[in-house]
Amino acid sequence: MKALFGSNHMSPTTAVLIGALSRTITVIFVQPLALIKTRNESGQFGYKSINGAVRSIVVEENLRALYRGLSATIVRDAPFSGIYLAFYSHLKDVTFAGSENPLCTTVSGLAAASMAAFLTHPADVIKTRVQIQKQSPQHFQFVRVLATIHKESGIAGFYYGFVPRLARRTLVTATAWLIYEEVKKRSDMLPGVNATTSS
Repeated sequence: MKALFGSNHMSPTTAVLIGALSRTITVIFVQPLALIKTRNESGQFGYKSINGAVRSIVVEENLRALYRGLSATIVRDAPFSGIYLAFYSHLKDVTFAGSENPLCTTVSGLAAASMAAFLTHPADVIKTRVQIQKQSPQHFQFVRVLATIHKESGIAGFYYGFVPRLARRTLVTATAWLIYEEVKKRSDMLPGVNATTSS
């Protein structure tokens, strides 16, 4: 993806676009599994298996119901990836002057993930509410649920469950990028790797 945009040192705008595009594509493919996961965690559905869940959703609702909450998920995940990559790239390249030190990578990852989680958590709350609504109409759900949460709890309602999500997303994302950077750094040091990748 970086090669497509022509540079290893991305501007914040390019980082946002790359992160958002890649995550949007991923969301479209995995949305049915995410829906089943959310419903199982809610404790309101008695799905026994993934196949059983898919059959139940299609029979009791319709095929489109497998993508219930898609817009809310994209609104959450596309900005998360874009914001994360923009802050991460900025911290690594500017604040830490491009340092490859694992501590700098970890701090950059934690800080970037924290900011991205804070800014996208309202969409996560809306997504969860949309996905556990079994019989409600699917049109304009995002807007209706947003209005309902604001009416019931105000701004604070959009940050229910923020601390657990912050802990999970920051640790998972920062760890993944630390591993990626370390593996990439070591693979670049292997004889013949740079020659192969540049040819």
